[in-house]
Amino acid sequence: SEVVQGADQPLADPGKKLLVAEAARRARGAAGLREGEHQVDVGRYVEFPRAELAQGDHDQFLARAAVLGETVWAVLDAVALAPEGLPVAVVSELGPSAEEDADAAVLRGLLEVTDGRLRCRHDLVREALAGKIPPVRRRRIHANLVELLADRAATGADVAQMAHHAVASEDGPRAVEFSVRAGERAAADGAHREAARHY
Repeated sequence: SEVVQGADQPLADPGKKLLVAEAARRARGAAGLREGEHQVDVGRYVEFPRAELAQGDHDQFLARAAVLGETVWAVLDAVALAPEGLPVAVVSELGPSAEEDADAAVLRGLLEVTDGRLRCRHDLVREALAGKIPPVRRRRIHANLVELLADRAATGADVAQMAHHAVASEDGPRAVEFSVRAGERAAADGAHREAARHY
């Protein structure tokens, strides 16, 4: 068994809670326990150095994704490049089996659905998934997201995300269009620093 250093310290980083949850999940599996049996709230007490958290966990998340099959990457890659998540209503447009793949990724603890959006369960998961996308594919995914979401950009956050995708896809005209719109929305909301960032 392992001795966890700093067990008397609070768990401040949400990412550490994710790591502890993963450790607990694996321990339950090894012991043949079902979810919900013999749980201990270790998340309040265990402290992990940030470097340890970032180093090795990416591989663990990628390995979990790999067992889901090839088609799941269309969903995982798109969600990983959309920090604010994607509307659940557009998931089916990511591929023939996208909805089933999204559900499988949720069950595996990689994605979650909150407020009607499909997003990565944690930034650590998103970093792991986004980090393995090669540059040419990354640009194409951003371009696809521009086409998929352009007509749905209603809120200021939506417009800002569109600007992000347009810039990343090197779509000059749309990058200008959505950056200006995002700046105007931010200025109207009194977020002048955010507005300046878009101009």
